[in-house]
Amino acid sequence: NNPPTIDNWQTIDDPSLDPGRQFFQVTAIKTYSFLPTTLLASFLQDEGGIDGEFSMYDTANSFAKTTPADLQGLPIRSFEVINTSTIFVGAGVPASNATASTNGIYRSTDSGVSWSEIIDTDLSSTVNTNEFAYDSAQDILYAAAEDGLFRLLDATTATNWERCNSFTSSGPGSGNEEVFTVAVDLSTGALYAASGRDVYRSNDNCDSWSRIYEGLDSEITSTLFFDALVQGSNTGFYALEENDDVLTSPSYVLWNGFLQMVNILELVNKGTSDLSVTISLFDINGVEQSETTLDISAQNQRDVIVNDLTGFSADSYGLLRLTFSSANLDGRMFFYRTLDSYQSYEFAYALPLSNARDGTSYVAFNTFNPSLNAADSGDQVLNWLSIVNLSSETESFEINRYGLDGTLLATQNIGVQAFGRTDIDGGHGEGDNVVGYNEIVPADPSAQYKAELVRYGQRTDSTFAFAFPLVSTSAEDEHWVEISAGGGAQNWLEVQNIGADAQNVNLYFYDNNGNLVSLSNAALGARSGVHLDASAVLGAGQSGAVHIQGTDDNDVLVAQSMFYFRDSSGSIEAMYGSQPPSSLGGTRWGSWNLFLNAYNWLRLFNTGDSTADVVVTVYNGNNTPTERAFALAPKSGTDLGLHETSSFATSVDTYGSVKVEGSNLLTGLLRLRPTQSGGIDFAAPTAVRP
Repeated sequence: NNPPTIDNWQTIDDPSLDPGRQFFQVTAIKTYSFLPTTLLASFLQDEGGIDGEFSMYDTANSFAKTTPADLQGLPIRSFEVINTSTIFVGAGVPASNATASTNGIYRSTDSGVSWSEIIDTDLSSTVNTNEFAYDSAQDILYAAAEDGLFRLLDATTATNWERCNSFTSSGPGSGNEEVFTVAVDLSTGALYAASGRDVYRSNDNCDSWSRIYEGLDSEITSTLFFDALVQGSNTGFYALEENDDVLTSPSYVLWNGFLQMVNILELVNKGTSDLSVTISLFDINGVEQSETTLDISAQNQRDVIVNDLTGFSADSYGLLRLTFSSANLDGRMFFYRTLDSYQSYEFAYALPLSNARDGTSYVAFNTFNPSLNAADSGDQVLNWLSIVNLSSETESFEINRYGLDGTLLATQNIGVQAFGRTDIDGGHGEGDNVVGYNEIVPADPSAQYKAELVRYGQRTDSTFAFAFPLVSTSAEDEHWVEISAGGGAQNWLEVQNIGADAQNVNLYFYDNNGNLVSLSNAALGARSGVHLDASAVLGAGQSGAVHIQGTDDNDVLVAQSMFYFRDSSGSIEAMYGSQPPSSLGGTRWGSWNLFLNAYNWLRLFNTGDSTADVVVTVYNGNNTPTERAFALAPKSGTDLGLHETSSFATSVDTYGSVKVEGSNLLTGLLRLRPTQSGGIDFAAPTAVRP
């Protein structure tokens, strides 16, 4: 749509016409819904003499102007009105020309009639405020200033300011970078600030930060605003879409002491400088039990045995909160179960570190026993759904369970306390041979939470044939996801329409050689799904990718690709599920691990219509990179064995990071442990993401 145009402009005020004010600049213009007939503006002059004013115009009375005498002559750079009575203004010129009489923060509690300067030890006498932002839900006022970012808690009544933490280092009140602009997303409470070319996000009221945007060398962000996050800089206006794959601080992951599982936290530093991470362990009731801080060297990985952390408990579960100061952190929690002193494993799987989510999400369940061996007919597939509340107060959730044909099977309502976790039956209560999905609906759409489902293949003797997780996701109108018959696997593609209307879906199956090996259409009824044998259309041992595309451009599709490894008798040796990524291509990071004699297969597929130039850089424990560059034709892929030591300078019983660069790439890394007899002990995918 074309934007509206305004052909006729009317000048309502021009102080620059006054003698001595020819260099007057408008610094801000605002209106507020609770002041429906008031337009507010600020002015400053720092050339040809310092001057300025704060003006209020009555739009219902020919823009009659009121200028508070207390502020006359002050260079007003910014202001914020937080209610009908309370107004803050920031007066200031750059430090080179500043004095205590030109700079400061002033407040009025009588609708702008009278003003007083705020004197506070955390504010310098020459504080120069570029912009204010007010979080009305929490009553916090932020001031973006030349010498840092400041916050005022209980802004309606308080006057004691606090210096926020630095964007790039830890420590209370450590931030002294110039902050050009600040904004609050009132729908989530997230805080955004810009310093130089970078934009940062905080989920904890400026205590910690993650960089979400790195601009050009000469780029300076001067404004941020919502509904969607919009950035204004010296290069133009842009909508900043945050990538859910990029972690923001704090990030969260679950721990689980049941089933004698060993929990290994794998932390990856994607950056070129060391990274400090603080790990806080919360118990089943959401009570913090311990805090540990560690450093991760540049472009490397560090593992933490969570079972050894204070507060970890067998036959219980909880949450880890990770706090960090850079968007360069990635990683996952690995869960291992063994009953023979680590000679073999009943299962091993990984849950990725992830940001909190909000809104409705979806995750599939399946109670079919995948074994083809009649002796395993009594085995059971358990589906446990975990709901974690990451909000500061108790939240309620409704879980609706639908079958493959769209039938509503069950509805359950639960309450989860702050930072608490509740595990519920995610589908096995429906009986054997039932498939479908769970819909998780928070009562408060802005509530922050995580939801994950783990399927356990439990044998009649209470041992396990497999276990693997699926993370709840949003629905989209299309997906790319990997497919493979490698290692003799059977690969089932599961596609679900979560919409209330029927949906036609096109499915394009490609092999790694760039061949379109199958094209099919699925007519999915409301809330119904389909399962397709992807391995049947691939050649033996072949891999590739499938493009799932709804014909109606509605965000109603959820999908996953399931892989089953069986022994000669048909019993399940291992299995895993792969979910579509939220983005494709660019610079992406993962990590490899050759402990336990594991194979590490890096899977790459070019989803684009043109050749992709790919660069893979493997970092070993000594941070010595091995680089491999090649081209991938359109709709083709390759599987690289990072365990092949002669090709990538890796070695047994070591781990490290891997960087992948290239456009339109679907990326993933499969960690697979073979048995001595040539079977599969476990198979676990790990993310390769921005």
